[in-house]
Amino acid sequence: MLGSFKVRLLVVIAIVALVGYSLQSGNWSRNLVEPVLRVILYEDQLANQVLATINERLSGHQVSPAASDQVLQLPSAYTGVVRSFGNSWDASQNKAVLFPGVLLRVNNNSPVKPVLPGKVDMVQGEAGQYKVRIEHEQGLISEYGQLDRVLVRAGQMVSKDTVIGRSGSQLYFAIDSPQGPLDPGHLFP
Repeated sequence: MLGSFKVRLLVVIAIVALVGYSLQSGNWSRNLVEPVLRVILYEDQLANQVLATINERLSGHQVSPAASDQVLQLPSAYTGVVRSFGNSWDASQNKAVLFPGVLLRVNNNSPVKPVLPGKVDMVQGEAGQYKVRIEHEQGLISEYGQLDRVLVRAGQMVSKDTVIGRSGSQLYFAIDSPQGPLDPGHLFP
């Protein structure tokens, strides 16, 4: 049994190393490996449990932020992080579920500003649950939720100084790229 475990562990380490190498090399190997990883990571229940466990154990470690030539600003002053970006195990669905943003504790009626200049793509909801989405250059999209008031309209161009709304006691913030959701955690130490 112990020998069998060691062999399996070595095989897993070798596979991880090969997958990492293939994802860093050319497009053809990436196009070959990514669909297989998607099936394993998103449809395999055991893999979801393992990823959720790893995520929990690594939650205290610093994750490297995505690189960009744009400087992001905080959307609002905050007093704490209620929920961080990342996967967590959802027992009701029996799988890992991605929380694609951060939920911040803020003072009531705090001004909320865009992290980058852009164009307001969407405004929806009602008091306390308003959501504003802004399109930025390079395909980035930021989303601001749980707003009490909205001070912008769809189609409006906004700068980093524009107050897009006023918060309740919490503010949801997420940023998305053409490659998928980005972890905005580096903005909120």
